Amino acid sequence: HLYNIGAVYIGSIFGIITLIGMFLLTARRVTTKSIRRLSSASDIFVNFLLLLIVFMGCYATLVTNIQHPDFNYRTSLSIWFRQLFMLKPDASLMSGVPIAFKMHILLGFTIMACWPFTRLVHVWSVPLTYINRRYII
Repeated sequence: HLYNIGAVYIGSIFGIITLIGMFLLTARRVTTKSIRRLSSASDIFVNFLLLLIVFMGCYATLVTNIQHPDFNYRTSLSIWFRQLFMLKPDASLMSGVPIAFKMHILLGFTIMACWPFTRLVHVWSVPLTYINRRYII
């Protein structure tokens, strides 16, 4: 019980901080002409998708936990994810999960599907040549 309270409160604080940061970054990308000019449609799509993912995560944690205080993600979602990674998911575990959590998961899967077609692929590159590179200035 103490773990759940800590996860909800501490997670909510960091989730709200992340939501504010994503909102500011998305607004900057859309409203600043020099940044918008350099942004592709996929960049803007990824920003809005990340903003929506973080929003749904905060909504699921804050609002849904108040609406469904008896819901415990550790007895359904965490087991389902573990089974999913073992390629043996049990769909019945998702039947009692509130829709906000399902939307958050669906959006997470959506960004993973879009990953190879956006600039998110750069997270996998390791700039080892920067170690020995001469200073530019």
